[in-house]
Amino acid sequence: MRTRLALIVVLCLGLVACGGGEEEGTGLSSGPTTGDGSSDDDATDQGGTDDADTTGTDDADTSGSDDTGPDTKGSCVLAEDCVLGFGQDDPCAPHACEDGWCVQTSLEEAADCDDGDACTENTTCQAGQCAGDSLKCDDDDDCTADTCDFKEGCQNTTYKDGTSCEDGSECTKNDKCNNGQCKGGKNTCVEDCGNEKDDNENELIDCADPQCMGSLECPTECEAIAPITCGETVTVEIGGEDSTTNVGMWACSFQAWNGPESAWKFSWANPADVTITAKGSPDGIQLMRADDPAGIGCLPAFCTEAHASELSFSSDPSSSYWIIVESDGQITGSFQLEVACQECVPDCTGKTCGGDGCNGSCGSCSGGKVCASGACVLKPDNESCEQPAVLDPAVGFPIIVSGTTAGASAGYDLAPTSGCDGSANDGFGLGAADVVYSFTPTVTQEYLIAVNADFDTAFGIFLDCSDLQKTCVAAGNTPGYGVEKVTKQLNKGYTYFIIVDGYTAGKSGSFNLTITTWPCSPDCSG
Repeated sequence: MRTRLALIVVLCLGLVACGGGEEEGTGLSSGPTTGDGSSDDDATDQGGTDDADTTGTDDADTSGSDDTGPDTKGSCVLAEDCVLGFGQDDPCAPHACEDGWCVQTSLEEAADCDDGDACTENTTCQAGQCAGDSLKCDDDDDCTADTCDFKEGCQNTTYKDGTSCEDGSECTKNDKCNNGQCKGGKNTCVEDCGNEKDDNENELIDCADPQCMGSLECPTECEAIAPITCGETVTVEIGGEDSTTNVGMWACSFQAWNGPESAWKFSWANPADVTITAKGSPDGIQLMRADDPAGIGCLPAFCTEAHASELSFSSDPSSSYWIIVESDGQITGSFQLEVACQECVPDCTGKTCGGDGCNGSCGSCSGGKVCASGACVLKPDNESCEQPAVLDPAVGFPIIVSGTTAGASAGYDLAPTSGCDGSANDGFGLGAADVVYSFTPTVTQEYLIAVNADFDTAFGIFLDCSDLQKTCVAAGNTPGYGVEKVTKQLNKGYTYFIIVDGYTAGKSGSFNLTITTWPCSPDCSG
């Protein structure tokens, strides 16, 4: 019996020596295991062969699993060593390195923590779990796709131009995305002309809105202070007793004029070139001319010219003209209005049709032709976006076409409130003849669009002709003669409408339209 018992003791000691020194599957030292703090090896060296020391039933536990000790699962020098040994920490129960051993800790309730997700914010420990609020990625832009990436956070991806959207206005229909912004479509609301509200959401209230022109609430006829003629100088008293406030909107100006206006009726017995100049006038006034050939009266719809300080026109002795000084309602004071005239000398040099410069004629056109810059030409058939002249990129760049606005209808204009890229503050095209071209790029890239005309021209590039104000992509409309041009990225597959117009009412003539890729690549081959 003693021989058999001794053999069992030897086997047990062998098992302890081979298996008791490591945690299963970790390969990490388990640390102190005996009741007095010594290791298993120490106990063996000190002659631990007594029955009480080898049966495993003594109070001193040699199994290495003392429940009252710390949760230690690996040796360390720094806390980072514990991450290497155990993988990613629990944000609310991270490991710490204490006395050379990894010990799992626990953060207090409501302590800040990091769950490693870029799509959450305000994360704290709650019942042992790291939790927070979902990151709000909505940028309130209907033309972006709003998503969240757990590494990068919010992603706001812009939709392509022309994508349907909702601008939040009940007045607009068929809204479209343009340069990442939702542009309202056609305005279907009507302005109530006497409630001091912007009912149709076009930033013009009551009588300042063209919809109210001619309504009972908005008188539309100015009253003349006195006649005026060549060689006279009159004093203009802004807001004087002879002024009126009957008119707020004029056909030749996009701006609403909310101050008092003063008007004079001009006539001269002979054809003449007339120049009317405001001497010493303050900012905030506008000179206007309204043509009245039938002697009807000073009506806003007859306004054909507007300028801050000078008017120039050729007078016809059979017609009457109204000279108006408008104000913005913010200024007072006085200035001089001078009228200078030069007797007109008829001139038809190089002309087969049109005016002779003195309200006479150099000839007329027949056979369906119209007069353009003194020559008879066919009336343009591309007067609308329903029947534009197509510019085909397949023919190669540059695309150069010649055209005229003479004889065309005045179908389109751009208001100064459109915010269109490149548009001057005073808009363009009101009352001027215009023609339309369409262009559908096959490649998304920068393009140069230029118009060289023999008249004061302007042009715009649009996505939807039913609402030019909201779908304008770019415009070239600086005052004066010469070349109007813009460079703009145009997107593959979209149809753009290019409208060539006059800068102000009555301006028309011949032009060349050029479209080419940008920057241009010179080619001198051959």
